[in-house]
Amino acid sequence: MNKFLHYILLFLLPIWVSCQDETFDVDGWVSDQEVCAKLSFGHQSYERIDVTTRATLSEIAESRVENIFVYIFDNTGKRVYSHYYDYNNRVETLPSKVGNYWTVTNRTTANNNDTQGEVLIKTSMIAGGSIYIVANLNADQLNISPEQLNLIDNLSELQELTVTLNQEITSRTGCFLMTGSVSGIDINEKGDITKNNAPVKVALVRLDAKVSVNIVLGQSANANQRMKDFVPESWRIMRLPKATRVLTSDDDAHELGYFDSEEQNFELETATEKGFSFYLLENKKNAQGLTSYHQREERHKKNNGSYDLSKGMWKNVSDDATYMEIKGKVQMEVDTDDEHALHYLEADVTYFIHLGNFGDSK
Repeated sequence: MNKFLHYILLFLLPIWVSCQDETFDVDGWVSDQEVCAKLSFGHQSYERIDVTTRATLSEIAESRVENIFVYIFDNTGKRVYSHYYDYNNRVETLPSKVGNYWTVTNRTTANNNDTQGEVLIKTSMIAGGSIYIVANLNADQLNISPEQLNLIDNLSELQELTVTLNQEITSRTGCFLMTGSVSGIDINEKGDITKNNAPVKVALVRLDAKVSVNIVLGQSANANQRMKDFVPESWRIMRLPKATRVLTSDDDAHELGYFDSEEQNFELETATEKGFSFYLLENKKNAQGLTSYHQREERHKKNNGSYDLSKGMWKNVSDDATYMEIKGKVQMEVDTDDEHALHYLEADVTYFIHLGNFGDSK
């Protein structure tokens, strides 16, 4: 699957001096003394994706940050700091005084720079803790709010937190929910936030995967058959998850179920391009023992060659694995030696293509 993920990197850089000096000589503890630090963050593109259609947005929209929720947990998972930063405490330039302020410069067509900004935080010195970031709580298509996150008292509760889609669709509008974390961090008396004595970088990953599909004509292994064209008719995505964990996990939120998208027309259809794009939430399913891509689409068959649905839809993967259903017409020429003539053939076809990392078991 062409899964394009865009990241927000948060660089934690100290600029304040604490009120009291202390040293870390014991692993996994929290001090009563508070320190002040500046949190710098920025969006870094790992791969430029310029595809923009009716269903998917540009990287400018996908990298936009409008608010962030910051957690710090101790080594037992207890929350020691949390705060929600939104437009109410957003400023053009961070003040010199201590307070819950932040600033951000989002990427635009004019500046063509990566999104970046800074946040002021005041928290306890800590050893062996962890930082978790949730960004864009105003995402249009997911039901999450600052009020929900304010109720989180420990890391386990955050790991169990599930968000569901507000609409069963594959398009998105507005901002994208993003999360990221770093464990084993220390915050010293100077406000330095480090892991193994190196500055911490937290990468925020968009919960929605972006998939762009482009149909390319191949050639038959039979030299007497020549592909002429594929005329697209429709596409839809099957077994899309209705929900996902806020934090990446192998434990899917499958108890909330799945849905199939409506059939849609191709968005790109030229002489050289036939394609479409969409978004979906993470859906990890086991696909054990596969040695080739095509084995994901193998189905159970009866002795007479018909499909045996009593054993499920697929032979080698879960029936809840996400896949694409693409319909269209295949046009080809067939060279029949006995008649010394070319025959034109046209057939209605339906392709089933599973999504996922084909080099892995999920």
